Amino acid sequence: MNTGGVNLPPGPRGLPFLGNVHQVPKTNMWTTFSDWASIYGNIISLPVRDIFYFRIIGRHFIVLSTAEAANELLVKRSSIYSDRPRFVMAGRLIGRETSLIFSSYGPRLRQCRRMLHSALNPQVCYTYNALLTNEAQLFVDSLVACQGPVDPSTYIRRFAGRTLIHIAYGSFTDAEGELLINLAHELALLTDQAVEPGRWLVDSFPFLRHIPSWFPGASFQKWAQYARVRNTATLHLPVQLVKKKMVRSFENQVAGTATTSFTSKLISDMTVDGHLLLPVSMQTAAVLELFFLMMALHPDIQHKAQSEIDSLIGPGLSPGFEHRSALPYVELIIKELYRYHPVAPLVPHATTQADVYRGRHIPRGTGVFVNIWSICHETRVYPHPERFWPERYLEASKSSSSYPGTNPDPAQWAFGFGRRICPGQCLADSMVYICIVKTLAAFQIGKATIRKPLVVV
Repeated sequence: MNTGGVNLPPGPRGLPFLGNVHQVPKTNMWTTFSDWASIYGNIISLPVRDIFYFRIIGRHFIVLSTAEAANELLVKRSSIYSDRPRFVMAGRLIGRETSLIFSSYGPRLRQCRRMLHSALNPQVCYTYNALLTNEAQLFVDSLVACQGPVDPSTYIRRFAGRTLIHIAYGSFTDAEGELLINLAHELALLTDQAVEPGRWLVDSFPFLRHIPSWFPGASFQKWAQYARVRNTATLHLPVQLVKKKMVRSFENQVAGTATTSFTSKLISDMTVDGHLLLPVSMQTAAVLELFFLMMALHPDIQHKAQSEIDSLIGPGLSPGFEHRSALPYVELIIKELYRYHPVAPLVPHATTQADVYRGRHIPRGTGVFVNIWSICHETRVYPHPERFWPERYLEASKSSSSYPGTNPDPAQWAFGFGRRICPGQCLADSMVYICIVKTLAAFQIGKATIRKPLVVV
């Protein structure tokens, strides 16, 4: 066991200089971190395995594995734990340092979050219901047109992307929308690679960013240049399209082709030449893909939800937002989707000053990973966490002073903690609901049957 210092939290023993870079996996880090929590997270003889430490080439990291630790540090001490870790590759080299999810905590971030809140708060979200309903119906109609077994992933991504594009930037042609969706999807994949702990030496030694791409060993610069081009296109192309439509409508002195959107309002008000990224789109798509998988694997759960819908509105009829409060079993399914595989299983924060937690020193600038996957799979909170079981929330117990009860609503941490909680959670939840109920009302989801080829001998 390595304490990394006199009073640092315990953690796995690392190598000199390199630290634990060889032990941190490149995929599914949350499951490895959950295993490490069970080994190293039990500090000062407490039964709560909530915090451990590791190091990568001089950079400090801690992982919080329980809701209690996350609430104590990220919520109650939010003034210290609301920054982001230093991502030189994702930030300086790719150019994502100005985006909301990578911005350091300060006045600019607070201003951006206020603007997002004005467009995505629960009081405003209901105004998007008609748009969401229409896009969900288009999604269902697209699947119907396939007339056979189909992988819904592409259609899910299109539903989520089109919806967010309309809200963020207004209406576009199908070709423009498809281009923006594909750019956002590729940027999301590139970003995931850019923030992998230990993958890029430049994150530990920022001066390496000045090495030219032709220099031996600087191939990371070529990768960063490619990703930066994709980042620039994703961020600025939709804004430029909105501007062109607004200018065209102004010059013609007619009702504009740029429909009212979050971006057009910002440009009109001259408050910021801004953009709204589409992380909500990617997260929503992940939840919906999981929904299709779980319904195929659990036809009994699917049947219960469809029976509930049919008994409320009748077979063959399409449900809407007005039916949500009368569909409690559908709500249980949505809760379990959030818990079973959180769309953001690891959420990064960073400290702006040194702190002490349970007698352990946490240095300034420490990267703080909240293992939401571990929180949602903690056996004392969610019994049999490996089981997809919507009924578990019918047996939820109230919280106590020691832990947050049994089977609590996972939505309270699935979207993050503290001052960096996802500002689009209300919209994402509405998108998930309307797509799920319309799909359940229209389809029987099952495993595709692959017929063996006929061999004639």
